[in-house]
Amino acid sequence: MLAKAIAWVYNLEETVSSIHSGGFRLQVFPDDHRPPHVHVFSPSGQVICLLHKADRCVTVDEIRGKVASSAVRKALDEVARHFDALVEMWEYYHGSCD
Repeated sequence: MLAKAIAWVYNLEETVSSIHSGGFRLQVFPDDHRPPHVHVFSPSGQVICLLHKADRCVTVDEIRGKVASSAVRKALDEVARHFDALVEMWEYYHGSCD
């Protein structure tokens, strides 16, 4: 099982599926599920944000860990700032965001 985990990490590193911005790592996982979303990692936890392409907006789906409300707002701002690139990543791996 460890060999599978190492292979998965290695393969993930070969792809461009994350953006580092504003102290966060914005990550689209190649093997993830719908609806279209991005994982935003911070030192205090993770915010999962939904990508609404038709409305060009971002909403919070889930917060994991002890992420302060100010950090959640900043995470949303960073996702909105990189919205087009994140939608492009999602669609590259999963097809249309619509």
